Amino acid sequence: MTYEVDKINKTYLISYKGKNSTFFKKSLTSFSDTWFNHFDGQYIIKSNLDSSEIYDRIKTFIDLSGDIVLVLKVDILDCKGYLNERGREWICNNI
Repeated sequence: MTYEVDKINKTYLISYKGKNSTFFKKSLTSFSDTWFNHFDGQYIIKSNLDSSEIYDRIKTFIDLSGDIVLVLKVDILDCKGYLNERGREWICNNI
């Protein structure tokens, strides 16, 4: 059986600002076992879903009249930054 690597291992950055952050986090963990929350309201997840499918799953958990959400596919081969040890370990082990 042959798999398209990009189809299985897509990485997304999801940003959220709203009233139900705990409920929002539960929505993410319901469809991705591989996720990381290093900054308030920002999550890095691994998923075989595309950005539209991810948004469709999380939009039921947000207040469309006041919350803000953004789903971005990440090009992990072109990134720069500094994280503490916990952040670096997660990136190295999961991306």
